[in-house]
Amino acid sequence: MTRKVFEVEEQATGGRRPEFTLGGQDFDCIPEEDVSSLDLLDLIAGFTGDNGLARIQAMVQIFRQFIPADDGRPADGDAEGTPSSMDRFHTVVREKRVKLSLLSDIASYVLDEYLRFPTREASPQSTPSSTGSETVSSSNGAGSSAPQAVTSAA
Repeated sequence: MTRKVFEVEEQATGGRRPEFTLGGQDFDCIPEEDVSSLDLLDLIAGFTGDNGLARIQAMVQIFRQFIPADDGRPADGDAEGTPSSMDRFHTVVREKRVKLSLLSDIASYVLDEYLRFPTREASPQSTPSSTGSETVSSSNGAGSSAPQAVTSAA
């Protein structure tokens, strides 16, 4: 029997951050190296199913998990605090009365951006090991349509 061995590469730090603009505010999501592939699979399963409640729960989880809630600065003495990205996101969604369909589009976009993890081309030939197994590079062929800017009319 032949066994394939898949090598897992360590990702470099400082990777891409999905970003979008909503209501004139720019939002950067967490870096891709901080995202678990298993978490993405769970979110995809919930977000793409026929169960409307599960889709909404997955959408809320996407925002909670990927928009930083700890990047703000609390008020300190005379200095005015800076709200976190999540606080700003909540404010824009409430003040602009952003429709659920637009939030769904944003969640889809963010999820799609995380699916574009960098990949390495598989080597032209597999390398047999001393046990008769093959070492194979993992590559992700997931592709998707080009991202679109997502904005909300005031």
